[in-house]
Amino acid sequence: GTTEMVSVRNLLIQHLDILGKPNKKFYVALAGYATTRYEYLKLMHTGTDDNEAYKLGVNEGVTYAELLLQYKTANPTIE
Repeated sequence: GTTEMVSVRNLLIQHLDILGKPNKKFYVALAGYATTRYEYLKLMHTGTDDNEAYKLGVNEGVTYAELLLQYKTANPTIE
């Protein structure tokens, strides 16, 4: 196949939709990368049990980028 060169900005915005709205599955997936128990538990709780916290984030327009900034120990790789 062919290899397409894209900028990091293009990758994050157009291909990964970094400014999009995360679903509950993303919270759970992000929890797997958290290195502190607090962040892990908070992400897992929001992604599974806490509908109010999740809805609040949706209503406030929380994006993938904001979650990554908020949960400093949760650092997924781009692979």
